Amino acid sequence: MSKIPKENGWKYFAINLNDKDHADLTEQLENICLATGLTKRRVIQILIKDKYEHIKRLKAGVQKDIL
Repeated sequence: MSKIPKENGWKYFAINLNDKDHADLTEQLENICLATGLTKRRVIQILIKDKYEHIKRLKAGVQKDIL
């Protein structure tokens, strides 16, 4: 097995933050992980999925109001 991430199918996701935002986000994420026992990766996946579903429901509600 190769040690090169791309060859193993890994993809990376990154965002640029200033020092304060990075510190705040890191602390919040670590607190969520400690409280739930979830990994950082899993917390981020859940948060994004939940927000995505929420927005889909809002959009569906708006479209019903328009019709």
